[in-house]
Amino acid sequence: MEVSYLITKKNIRGKIEANKYEGLLKDYHNLRMDILKQSKTLIDPAMVKTAGKVIQVAPKENDFQYHRAVALTSGNVIEHEDGSYELIPFETYQKNLAKYSKYCRNSNDNGDAFMHEHLTNDKTCEAATGKKLNYEQLNGPFETLRGKSIFVDHNNENVEDARGIILDVVYNPDKYLVEILFAIDKVAFPELAKALRTQMITDVSMGCTVEKSICSICGNECTTEENMCEHIRNYKGMTMSFNGEMLPVMEYNINPEFFETSIVTTGADREAKIMERVAGLTAHSVHTNMYLHTQDNKIINEQNQRFSSGRIQSLSDKLKNLPWS
Repeated sequence: MEVSYLITKKNIRGKIEANKYEGLLKDYHNLRMDILKQSKTLIDPAMVKTAGKVIQVAPKENDFQYHRAVALTSGNVIEHEDGSYELIPFETYQKNLAKYSKYCRNSNDNGDAFMHEHLTNDKTCEAATGKKLNYEQLNGPFETLRGKSIFVDHNNENVEDARGIILDVVYNPDKYLVEILFAIDKVAFPELAKALRTQMITDVSMGCTVEKSICSICGNECTTEENMCEHIRNYKGMTMSFNGEMLPVMEYNINPEFFETSIVTTGADREAKIMERVAGLTAHSVHTNMYLHTQDNKIINEQNQRFSSGRIQSLSDKLKNLPWS
């Protein structure tokens, strides 16, 4: 599929859960631990044999720290006070936006909206008719998250900056949201692993390309930035008066293809709450959003400790910070 319209979805709040690896297996139906071998953090270019072959550091499962997160939620869903979830078919939602936007999740705070039918193969929205969906049978664009790298703050231009990898992704058919299981290389990036383990960092964000986007106000279909309508260009993420109704200005993202997920400071998806750790820790700090940008960007600029250059740089930094240096 040729994709010409690039949108980087930043600050989509994610639920991160530090959990025991064994306890996660039952929730993921297509888990492939061999994906760990694809992680760019495991290859040390400094280690070369005389035959010219690059030695790949053997990935060990216990070298990684495993977390669950909600990557994004479907916008055409009503969360009722009794804890139930009601899916509104996108066609109905779109035609009656003034009505349903008062009750549905809609978009994230950035004005980016992902709908159930555009994330899954449930194109006819059978779930809205009361049919019970099986997550093992659901597939669709959301699956393109599987196998993608984990970065920090969307610093994804260099693959060597990858902190980990997404091992599996599932669509929750009861709450209509996308969950991921990802592995962080705690040997290479111990500071980041510690921050996640202690829940000092709690948000994730993802990047994707889309085939096109549709304006919630005028219905304009956008495939390039050049044919973007004035509503999306100037008022996206806001509300505006249109035909006597106050409507949210959103982009409906059609056929997204995800290329990365990042650990970020501040999320925008209001419906993704912090998940408690099953493995003991049940609380998190209220100042998580500032953690990445403290201590001179310690987490963002953390060197890869698997690489000799990273270990040397890390040691050099520690020496510089000694009280008598």
